[in-house]
Amino acid sequence: MKLARRLPPRADGQPALILVNLSGRGDKDVDTAIKWFDIDTRGTGSESGEMVGTDLSDEPLTPGNSPALQDGTPSTGAGIEL
Repeated sequence: MKLARRLPPRADGQPALILVNLSGRGDKDVDTAIKWFDIDTRGTGSESGEMVGTDLSDEPLTPGNSPALQDGTPSTGAGIEL
C-alpha cells in the first residue's frame, strides 16, 4: 500500500489501480481483470509509464527469449511460466 501513494495517474488522468488478489487463482483472475478493464500495460516502465522497449509480440516468454532488464542486463526468466 505504500507503493500506491507513489504511483502516477493513468494516461486518462484516473488514479492508478492496484489489484490485490486473495483467492488463490491470481494468474487467471489478473488476466481476466486486465482484459475486462482494458488495462494492459505491457511495455511501460512500472513507475514512469514510459515505454521501455519491451517486445509486445505474442511469442511466449521462455528463459531463452525473455526481455532484457531496463539496465540492459539479460533477465534470468524468473517468474516466467514455462
